[in-house]
Amino acid sequence: MQNAECRMQNAGGVFVYEYAERLERGSATRSGFGFERGQVNSAARAFPGRCGSQTRAPWNANSTLAFSLIEILVAVSLLAVIMLGLLAMFYQTQRAMRMGSTQVDVLETGRAAMQILTDDLKQIVASDADFTKLQATTASMLVQPRYFGNDPQSNYLQEIFFLRRENDNWIGTGYFVDPITPNGGAGALHRFTEALPISRSNALALLYKDFTSTIPTNTPQVADRVIHLQLKAYDSSGTNIGLTDFTYITSSLPAYIDVELGVVEPKTYERFRAKYPGLPDNGKVALDYLTTQIDRVHLFRQRIPIRTVQ
Repeated sequence: MQNAECRMQNAGGVFVYEYAERLERGSATRSGFGFERGQVNSAARAFPGRCGSQTRAPWNANSTLAFSLIEILVAVSLLAVIMLGLLAMFYQTQRAMRMGSTQVDVLETGRAAMQILTDDLKQIVASDADFTKLQATTASMLVQPRYFGNDPQSNYLQEIFFLRRENDNWIGTGYFVDPITPNGGAGALHRFTEALPISRSNALALLYKDFTSTIPTNTPQVADRVIHLQLKAYDSSGTNIGLTDFTYITSSLPAYIDVELGVVEPKTYERFRAKYPGLPDNGKVALDYLTTQIDRVHLFRQRIPIRTVQ
């Protein structure tokens, strides 16, 4: 009996409050349920929920839920911190990708050029005639002071010529750099090659003459952004002969040759080129800029034994 009475009271209370909510919204009328507004409140109090049930508060149309100003400010601040962290991470990732791309570009350029140089220099041969067999002469030089230490980096752009032999032909091979400015700096590396039959009496003289008179547009380009190209000659004991420029005319040749190649990073090279628009200052502004970019120069070096040394 007690439980049945509790169920009836609870059901009546729910009915009254549901009707009260509908009446407040204007969807219930007296004729529909037989209650006035005052009777609704009395009826609600008639069911105190003594069996443990809790009655619901009447619905209020004026009550709204919203965030406070402090909550909004905290949310915006947290969002700003997250966005700054993501931007910093994106910037670092992009920077690392650019540096990696630059390193790959420079390494590929240097290794490809060194591979061609070393393959050719390994085939140097001497001849019985007194003509130029090996020559390295400096066309220009650029000195770059170091940030630490007293010895600067001296970048030489040498013109290199040597003889090779393939079957019954003499092959004259030469390398030179066509710099951006008239006073040097950096530029494209070109490779000269020409073959003449051994039976021709003046073949060696013609090969050397053709090399000295060649122009960049007539010779293929091997690499770009070259700032340093130099040969160093060593005797059989590994001692440097001590000459920056040298020429071997007789049948003797050095026992070893060191090849040094310097390559400038792409962005630095483009800025160097942009600073020389062909003005009559002979590239002073561009060369002054390149002088301060020693940390943007990558050097490659390899020692080559001369197999045909006598």
